[in-house]
Amino acid sequence: MNVTQLSVTLENHAPQLMRLTRLLADEGVNLRALSLAGSSDFSIVRFVPDYPQAARSVLEGAGIATVASEVLAVCLDNEPGSFSALLAALVPAEIHVEYGYPLSNQVGDRPALVLRVSDPAGASRVLAEQGFVLLSQDHLARSG
Repeated sequence: MNVTQLSVTLENHAPQLMRLTRLLADEGVNLRALSLAGSSDFSIVRFVPDYPQAARSVLEGAGIATVASEVLAVCLDNEPGSFSALLAALVPAEIHVEYGYPLSNQVGDRPALVLRVSDPAGASRVLAEQGFVLLSQDHLARSG
């Protein structure tokens, strides 16, 4: 079970990020997760919207190029070692985590992460078999 992450590259100026978030807000698109990384000149903005098609449409309509990627939204137990247990499930399948960031959604008191992995379908299967809770795009859309 995967969700859609959109990525954009912006000039590293506050008005650019504000424009992006305002365009999405004006269309009723909620950001469920957000990651900012960059240099002094440019930033890569990665985010998981509740409605990826609507988000992509409004941004590209405004001239902002987007790249869509499959990522996982996975719940962890709220205790020490839960991320280590997730990694222990992925290592035997030779699936590695490329990056991750927090998701605003929780299931009960369980935190959730967005993870970009080398094999999203394989990771979904392995984690589900190990009892991890994976959130769907529909879940993210409904939880707002």
